[in-house]
Order: sequence, then structure tokens, then C-alpha cells
Amino acid sequence: VRRGAFAAVTVAILVGPFTVPFLNVAADPEVDVDATLESAGFQPDLVELFIPPRFSRLWGRETAQFMKAQDIEPGIETNVYLTWSALVLAIVAWRKGSRRARPWLLFAALCALTALGPGLKILGEGTFTRYDLTVLMPYALLTELPGFDFMRAPGRFMMIGSVALAIGAAFGLSWVLQRRPQQARFIFVAVTIVALLEVWPRPWRQETLNPIPEFYQQIAGDEMLY
Repeated sequence: VRRGAFAAVTVAILVGPFTVPFLNVAADPEVDVDATLESAGFQPDLVELFIPPRFSRLWGRETAQFMKAQDIEPGIETNVYLTWSALVLAIVAWRKGSRRARPWLLFAALCALTALGPGLKILGEGTFTRYDLTVLMPYALLTELPGFDFMRAPGRFMMIGSVALAIGAAFGLSWVLQRRPQQARFIFVAVTIVALLEVWPRPWRQETLNPIPEFYQQIAGDEMLY
């Protein structure tokens, strides 16, 4: 309680002075900060929480092929992969670990739901049943609150959620290490290696450069001054 109160007071002191100007700008009709409708173009697909990102060195190409086959349009803001190793340890923490792990895991789940954007999208589909209904997600309600209409990239909520997931997974790893003290070092190293392999990136070009015309190649080699 003391730590929580100290953190709350610290945040109030550091962030409080910015709150009023922030709300004033958000309410100013001459300043257009509403980017909410852009969120639909940046929202992740549900499966992107559970499949490695496209820039993964091991599975990136397979992920790209799978997304193309399912008509999923990934973007630079939709990489919200939770990692299988963290999910397995999170399940262990929920079932066997300390009860202190559950609030962190619940918070991570809430962040994951919010990161999915204004409406649920599964395998490229955003409407369901013959009525073409959209599943409303928490993000859509959050951006309706005053001062939150500037947000346009739902996936960024997993920047916070990943921290909570890592803490919850650490409780699960701790439980495993306590039950296997003789193999603790091996298990720890193995889990670390697996986690690194899951997210280790490969070179990922942002765009493909156009071929250089022969004329420009010719004048590039011309040493004359004009």
C-alpha cells in the first residue's frame, strides 16, 4: 500500500501539471487532434497475438505466407506477439504459481484485448454471421472518453501488456525452478534461449528501392564538372 501510494503521488506530481493543458488542447475546436478513425487501419488481427512476427528470423517467412493466405494485412504497428514461452509460463503461474501473479496476468490480458482495436478481427474478417455484425472491443469505448481521441495505434497497448506478461511469466518460471532445483540453471538457460529465438529479428527492409536507370548510373560515373 505504501509503495502504491508513493507511486501515485509521484505520478501526480510529475504528470499533474501537464493534465490541464492537455485537456485544454483536446477541447480546443481549432486544434484537430482526433485520429480515432485511423485506428481501424492499424489494429492487429487476433491471430497476431499468437504467431511470431514477420521479422522473426526463424518463422518470419512462414508468418508472412500464412498472413497472405488468410488475407491479413499486417502493418508496422500490429506486431503484438505474446511469445509461446511466456504464455506457457503464464499458464503455469496462473495454475501453480503465487497468487501475486494473477493481477499481472489479468492486466496483461486486458492490455491484449485493448490492443486488438475498436472491433475484433479474426483471420482478416471484421464482421461475423449473416448480419455482418462487428464485435465491439474495449479500445472503442476508451477512445470515446474525453482526451483519448488522439490515439490511432491500438497495438501499442501491448508495450505495457508485455511488461505485465513478463512479470507473470517470471512467477511461473520461479515455480518451475523451485520444483527442480538440481536442473534450475539448465532450465533457466533453456527458457532464455527459447525466448530469444522466438523474437530474434532478421533484417527487415521498410521498402524496396526502385531500380536505378542506366542514365543515372552513367552520369554517376562522370568525373567532369558542369
